[in-house]
Amino acid sequence: MAKSERELMLGGKLYSCNDPELLRAREKAEDLCFAFNHTLPSDPKRREILAKLAPNIHPNAFLRGPFLCDYGTNIEMGEGCYANWNLTVLDVCPVKLGKNVFMGPNVTLCTAEHPLVAKERMCFLDPKIGITDLEYGKPISIGDGVWLGEGVTVLGGVHIGENSVIGAGSLVTHDIPDNTLAYGVPAKAIRKITEKDELRFHPELFDLERK
Repeated sequence: MAKSERELMLGGKLYSCNDPELLRAREKAEDLCFAFNHTLPSDPKRREILAKLAPNIHPNAFLRGPFLCDYGTNIEMGEGCYANWNLTVLDVCPVKLGKNVFMGPNVTLCTAEHPLVAKERMCFLDPKIGITDLEYGKPISIGDGVWLGEGVTVLGGVHIGENSVIGAGSLVTHDIPDNTLAYGVPAKAIRKITEKDELRFHPELFDLERK
């Protein structure tokens, strides 16, 4: 039995993004993103909208908004996660975040990929499914306790290990091990995060007059 375009998409195979089922799903997600982003943060309905948009985001995860995504249904986010302004998730493939993942403003998680050859990126008429535009994707997974700094972009096919920190403005194109500080374009592992990074070794950060 032939796979649907949605099944091909989630499996990381070439698929047509102009498939009617996918067009409807993206339109629904776009409407829900608009509703979420135009609802007062203090309004309880905002949480209800997010649950409809991305049902696999844990109820106590917090997204400040604005928030944008392709489908929402392919995003999994664990408890205690936090996203600052302007989180964008292109979730044509699964995007899985563990627990207590913190994201600064303007973070992008992008699973979408396009053919490198120009003529293969163009829309064309397929006799079976009509106008089509071939794309594919690669999943993203981010471990528990990760911190993504402001303006970080994570590309498809990347796994970021537990408790790692990605510096502001970085482009993550390859896997990052657990407990690692990484930054740069592309991001590179700089060093391990160790006990010496604990706050008790940085008294200069404390206001000694504070009670």
